[in-house]
Amino acid sequence: MPLELFAVTQPGLEDICAAEVAEFGLGPGTTVPGGVAFQGEASQLATANLRLSVATRVLVRVAEFRAPGFPELHARAGKLAWERFIPTDATPRLCFHVSAHKSRLYHTAGIAERVARGIGERLAITPEIVAPGDDDAETDDTRPPTRIYVRLDHDRCTVSVDSSGDPLHRRGYRLALARAPLRPTLAAAMLRACG
Repeated sequence: MPLELFAVTQPGLEDICAAEVAEFGLGPGTTVPGGVAFQGEASQLATANLRLSVATRVLVRVAEFRAPGFPELHARAGKLAWERFIPTDATPRLCFHVSAHKSRLYHTAGIAERVARGIGERLAITPEIVAPGDDDAETDDTRPPTRIYVRLDHDRCTVSVDSSGDPLHRRGYRLALARAPLRPTLAAAMLRACG
């Protein structure tokens, strides 16, 4: 069963990223504001994370549904197949990135709380919640948090799981690091735009 994938880009770079998605044989991508939607298997997801130079991260779309209120959000979140995306061998660490635009639900902390409750009920666990600013912080815990993106737009809820971990401009293939005047993803987009 193919995964619904989304390569996140900086605004204005969607067409360049779509060309890159097609170049690597990841399928025809559909450009939308903020990125490129495409489908693929797990191997194509790995290829996207390793080879896309313009994308900042690759998300796996878990579900999209209507959520006009907190009861609907909680119920629908609890029915999703979270076991496919969240390791349950230890208490999972979850980091929620929530946005709401022109929706009845606008309290981002409340949205994250309802989705976390749904996940906990589905997996019969109590997940550890990490604040969005703390997901990149160095801690004694070696388990990286699973980043979950929840976006509400006109009462349509899109739930995604981050497959990239750190942003792709920090892939870790460089051993000597210095402050760069330009992110590698933006530099790659500029080079591709110049041909």
